[in-house]
Amino acid sequence: MNYQPHIDHLNAHFKYQTDIKQYGTEELWTDLPKSGLGDCEDYAIALWKDCGGSIYFCRISGSGHAVLKLPNGKWIDSVYKTMVDEFDDCYTDFNKYYTITVYWKIIKGWFKKELS
Repeated sequence: MNYQPHIDHLNAHFKYQTDIKQYGTEELWTDLPKSGLGDCEDYAIALWKDCGGSIYFCRISGSGHAVLKLPNGKWIDSVYKTMVDEFDDCYTDFNKYYTITVYWKIIKGWFKKELS
């Protein structure tokens, strides 16, 4: 699969915005709104829906950061916005957490549809 058209489309429409500023809450995992405003996990979820892969949680300068490992083994995130061979400090595969915790608490609608 050629991931680049999906990446280019997302990058053209994505603008970083914290959940606090956008939703008034510290953390909200959700589908990227039509406005294109979102944070790292919104970027990872949007690309994951188009390309597949695994969402990982990383530690960057002491803060949490969500990144996507594409099926081709390359990494991408909302900061670099390009595929890279390695991404340091990734320590938790979010797939299990994501499907159990986030599905039930936040994104019931589209995620349930994606699984069926």
